[in-house]
Amino acid sequence: MASNAFMHVRDMLGGGIAANSDVIARNTTGALNFATAGDAGSIEVQNMVDRVIRDALPRATEFRQLVRRERLASGLVHVWRLNTSFNTSGKFYDEGDAGEPDPTNRIQLYNPAKAYRIDYEVSGLLIAGGDFDVLGREAANALSQAALDEEQAFVNGSDGTSGISGSYPGLLQLMLNNGDHGDSTTIYGVTRAGSATSYVEVAAVDAGTSGTSTGVLDLADLDSAITKAELRKLGGRKIFLCSFERADEINQLLQPQQRFVGSTEIAAGLRVLTYRGFPIVRSKRMAYNGVINAGSGADNGTDLDNSMYFLDMDEIMFKNVAGVDYAHIPIGGVGDSTTATNAGGTSRADAVGGYFKTYGCMSMVRFDCQVIIWNLTAP
Repeated sequence: MASNAFMHVRDMLGGGIAANSDVIARNTTGALNFATAGDAGSIEVQNMVDRVIRDALPRATEFRQLVRRERLASGLVHVWRLNTSFNTSGKFYDEGDAGEPDPTNRIQLYNPAKAYRIDYEVSGLLIAGGDFDVLGREAANALSQAALDEEQAFVNGSDGTSGISGSYPGLLQLMLNNGDHGDSTTIYGVTRAGSATSYVEVAAVDAGTSGTSTGVLDLADLDSAITKAELRKLGGRKIFLCSFERADEINQLLQPQQRFVGSTEIAAGLRVLTYRGFPIVRSKRMAYNGVINAGSGADNGTDLDNSMYFLDMDEIMFKNVAGVDYAHIPIGGVGDSTTATNAGGTSRADAVGGYFKTYGCMSMVRFDCQVIIWNLTAP
């Protein structure tokens, strides 16, 4: 029913009817279309379509909808300044003593926006056969896959095995440091180099014995992660993020101590368990974000379930470009295939559909209050 309602809005706002034709005018830019064709034109109100899309977006994930979405101020790159050292010149003094300025130091970080789109298309034959909702179901399936793709990008980033090629950095790349993991990758324009770049390095809890073996998760690991985060920043919208299987393991740890167990609603109709008041959020993609050091002499990133995170969500956000966020672009009677052999240079398919697109990037704007629990034995 929801997909039917959505497609009615799509049909009404999709664009003008071309003269002497029965196909809807093609919109490939996403811009407002005030042009009329023949006697039967219409106005496309993209902002209204966007609201319908966001309301209809399936909640097939737990983590993605917790990342707040904001509009990028300008341009195609999210740029911000991060404190690298604070003013420490404060002192008690006698009357007449001079003070020495010691300003806070900052560094500029940047994260380029990426374009994402997912297409859907239905042949005229299926529609003519009487399956009137096939287009709506196809659009709904595309929206569901878009949410799953975004979760994968948020968690696994551009990793060659578990991520999505061309993505912005995800938690797999961001939730590391040089001192604990020997990671010297470049993040937001800064190459990690131990204490010299601690401002782009997260805190860490080693659940095992570094260089020897992994360790089974226990409540002391969760407590240590909370302490490390709160020593750096009290308050904030903090959550545990783990795989589905790890969440089962935590639940089994909590069962003998029911006083620790609670629940909270993190999104409309979505309740999760809490530990010490902090939500335990699951993601299917966390099963691929492992980091271990169990006898090999060096830290190894694995595609196994060897890590979990304690995140301050106030410091993680998605920045979109010009408000293009799950924008819907309807295409009628055209299809995507083109060829230079046809006289007109275009091969017209007997199909209707469209695509959804988002321009933006997920950014972690502060690192020191984020914590990784690593070297975990897979549940």
